Amino acid sequence: MRHCLLLLCLGAAAYAQTLPAEIAAELTAAERLPIGGTYTYQATWQSETNAGHHTGQVADVDSAQGGQAWSVVVGRDRVEASALFGPYAEVPAGDYVAFYRLRLAAPADDDLLGVLDASVNGGAEIMIQQPLYVSDLSADHWSMVPLAFHVGGPRLEVRLHWT
Repeated sequence: MRHCLLLLCLGAAAYAQTLPAEIAAELTAAERLPIGGTYTYQATWQSETNAGHHTGQVADVDSAQGGQAWSVVVGRDRVEASALFGPYAEVPAGDYVAFYRLRLAAPADDDLLGVLDASVNGGAEIMIQQPLYVSDLSADHWSMVPLAFHVGGPRLEVRLHWT
């Protein structure tokens, strides 16, 4: 079985078998990764430049790739909206893992932040949904949150719905 990595907010060179050190170092919820198989780098999309948004805004963040990240703030930004969606990529059918590189701006009480999902056909066919909690992330460092799924249709879209 082969798993392709769709990295959000992180670039990496092509590789096989194991996750690159920069992903493994920030990985959270490793139990969500598929067991076995070969990982092959597929693509990288930057949330602030290669994705659509219905809430939030770009922010300067020194530790972010390229010095910028997409920021969604409680009390400032609209809730129940997509903080991230896209890129509507044509990828072959198969098993994939998207890694969302996320960080809290400040410590917070554990609560539901949003829902991660992967879909095809313009969002009409949702392949997987996974809740995202404050406890999945840290204010001290970036966290790679995996979302594993099978693609069987056209125009892959991965999303983060802010709640």
